[in-house]
Amino acid sequence: PLTLRPLEREREMYDALVMALRDYMHKTGFTRAVVAVSGGIDSALALTIAVDALGRDSVSAFNMPSRFNTDATRSIAAEVARALGVHYGVIPIQDIADHIQRVFEEHAHAIARGFTRENLQARIRGILMMAESNDTGALLISCGNETEIALGYATLYGDMCGGISLIGDLSKIDVYRLARHANARHGSDVIPEAAFNLIPSAELAANQFDPFDYAVVAPLVGEMVERRRSPADLLALFEKRALDPDRFLPDADGRTVYDKHTPETFRAVLDDTASRLRRSVYKRLQGPPIVDVS
Repeated sequence: PLTLRPLEREREMYDALVMALRDYMHKTGFTRAVVAVSGGIDSALALTIAVDALGRDSVSAFNMPSRFNTDATRSIAAEVARALGVHYGVIPIQDIADHIQRVFEEHAHAIARGFTRENLQARIRGILMMAESNDTGALLISCGNETEIALGYATLYGDMCGGISLIGDLSKIDVYRLARHANARHGSDVIPEAAFNLIPSAELAANQFDPFDYAVVAPLVGEMVERRRSPADLLALFEKRALDPDRFLPDADGRTVYDKHTPETFRAVLDDTASRLRRSVYKRLQGPPIVDVS
């Protein structure tokens, strides 16, 4: 009898994303795509998938730095675009953000909350990329991953803008895995090693870093969303040291979830994750369609 060798998981998921983007664009009449590249791992992966689906001549990339974007992320964004051979542009947004804040405060009131100023930056980027989409007919690809979208760690009408959420069903952990696969597929580091080593950050404020331990929270989101496990179920599994070992992998330092948490601290993470999932429903309902590969 014919025996088929099982497909590598990352290869199968990557091929599915390439096929899905190509098919979706064909059915909706788009021939070009545009990606906002921040220098982070998510947008680097989305851009690479887009190039593999459509070809470099059909994809554009833009970096839109504010004063909070580091030289490191700006350099990574340019390096990814250069390695993939796509058209690349830089649109600074700091003057726009300052102007909008000044006009708002002149005609409305002083902005009281820091995250209001932070979200202005994300929304300016959304406006600029939607202008690019309108003006060139390119499909804007949204680069949020499953973990961020599920927890509401994204800006409505900002980085959530787009015609399709290409990697929205990949956990943050799977983003790293598929990025490694993409490099192996290309036979070179089109996504540079620096992108893998960055501490995840939205770069919307000084010294801002993502408030999650993704090695723990990303698999928790997967358990809650895909397997419908409750916090009580997951706490019981933790206490038995029976959490899915294929999901709850050691972090880069070799530390497991059991090394990091007691039942009490793990319960706090569970409660916070479940609360964020509930609170962010309204955002998910307004986001672009997500390619399902889980």
